[in-house]
Amino acid sequence: MARPIKKGLDYFPLDVVLEDDVELFEAECGLEGFAILIKLYQKIYQSSYYIKWGEDNSMLFARKINTSIDKIKNVIKIAFKRNLLNENLYDKYKILTSKGIQSRFFKIYNDCRRKGLKVNTDFVLVNDESIGVNVELTKVNSESSTQSKQENKKEEDIKKNKKVKTKKFNPHKDSYTDEYEKVYSIYPSNSGKRQGMVNFYKCLNDYSYEELIRTIERYKISIKKEKISNDYIYKITNFFGLKSYYEDFLDENYKEIEEKKDEKLVLNKNLPDDYLKKAYAIEYGKEDDEYGN
Repeated sequence: MARPIKKGLDYFPLDVVLEDDVELFEAECGLEGFAILIKLYQKIYQSSYYIKWGEDNSMLFARKINTSIDKIKNVIKIAFKRNLLNENLYDKYKILTSKGIQSRFFKIYNDCRRKGLKVNTDFVLVNDESIGVNVELTKVNSESSTQSKQENKKEEDIKKNKKVKTKKFNPHKDSYTDEYEKVYSIYPSNSGKRQGMVNFYKCLNDYSYEELIRTIERYKISIKKEKISNDYIYKITNFFGLKSYYEDFLDENYKEIEEKKDEKLVLNKNLPDDYLKKAYAIEYGKEDDEYGN
């Protein structure tokens, strides 16, 4: 039985002195963006000289490297801008590759004296000399045609109301995700973990993971600043629940609320302490005997 042809690489080179395009990319995306780009390179080289890329791929990749889909999309967008990935081939075939990726891939492939790799000429960005003689060129876009047929069939099935069996994440039953474990670990109240995850993932439909993390950090600052006791801290189920307490700490609302609080402090600074304590207790839904009840 013939051995299967290995398409991917076990390693790829990373230059000590980076090209200007890479330096400019890092200037725009920062170190985290650069790390995501290298992770993308690893995924591409592990597969071949390109990878197919769509929403599902982006979602799985984000979960694997523990980042947001928005960050990955932004990294790819700037990589297109800096010619670190080829935007034309992505628009036409939904693949990620570049001239530099292919040059490095085929050099290593030929240096290792491998044979039998089928190369789709529609995807190639380098010349025949760079590709070498150990590969089989195919002029017919068979891969793309097969993919297009599969996509068309899937669209037809959807139009005919045929059920496509896909397992969707169910926060009511599935195990706690790593991203939610992080959320729960930094939240100031340890209760309502399961329902908290259900509510949190509903909020993710409207806001990014990073912004929701910021709402928790801002709430913790508010707790410390206003010396809120444990009895008055919202449970995570309520914070991300129907009353949407987290909205006060969103990027667009937080500054305005802080300004209003400062104004309120100025207006109330001459009121008696007992009056302020009672008003504060009422605002948080509890009144203690200590506050006049």
